[in-house]
Amino acid sequence: MNFTYPYKALKAANVTATQEALRLAGLRRTKPVHFISSIAAVSPLGVDGVVLEDEDYPTTEGLFAGYGPTKWVSERLVMQGRERGIPGNVYRPGVLAGDSRTGYGNTQDMVWNLIKGSIQLGAAPEHGYTLDVAPVDYVAAAIVRLFLQPGCLGRTFHFPNPRPLPWREVFDFARAYGYPMRRVSFADWQAELQAAIRQGADNALAPFAPLLGGDDAAANAEQPEELRWDDRNTRAGLEGSGIACPPLDAGLLTTWFDHFVRSRFLPPPTR
Repeated sequence: MNFTYPYKALKAANVTATQEALRLAGLRRTKPVHFISSIAAVSPLGVDGVVLEDEDYPTTEGLFAGYGPTKWVSERLVMQGRERGIPGNVYRPGVLAGDSRTGYGNTQDMVWNLIKGSIQLGAAPEHGYTLDVAPVDYVAAAIVRLFLQPGCLGRTFHFPNPRPLPWREVFDFARAYGYPMRRVSFADWQAELQAAIRQGADNALAPFAPLLGGDDAAANAEQPEELRWDDRNTRAGLEGSGIACPPLDAGLLTTWFDHFVRSRFLPPPTR
């Protein structure tokens, strides 16, 4: 997974590998295929507010960089496999957060570096977006449960958090945890960040600078509509299992922030 690589750099890992998995599934005894895709495979241009699990979204226009198109193509291959007698499921996780008990997770994701970079900048961006992440242990348990049920074959599944948190509240939590940050407009935050990166500041968001646009991008661009992800198939498949996504709250954020500090991803808070 890399949001800066072009399609051809990711094709072998994401597309050719899916083709080989489907060939194996059709060899001798037919075997089901369980494909871990991504919400990055769905273009927002083909969606009317809510992304439905079993809806066909036939365009790559608007997909980000090369990663999204590779996942889109791989999903189409799995769907072709279904048509040819190979049962297959598609699972579309969003951003995976750390384990809900230990906090351990992937700190290279842009979401967590957005928090770290803002802490380093001393400024929190003001905008209307929400943080929608699911703990990795929940998503893993849910996928295992779903693919072990024959009645769930041939479906697509989403894993949104049942209670996403406004970014404003995430940064409020970070301040309460002990990281002082000014609240500024998104345009001012972006301008400060770009200036800091140009001046050589060691900011966690520097590797993501090409994804954040130029100094004038935030001021001139309208905020795109935030998509919602239907998860009726997932909820139906998990019914009675006791497996559920924990809502985002202060307890879960504390678990993750404690791990960030223990792992030295974040400096100790000043409180």
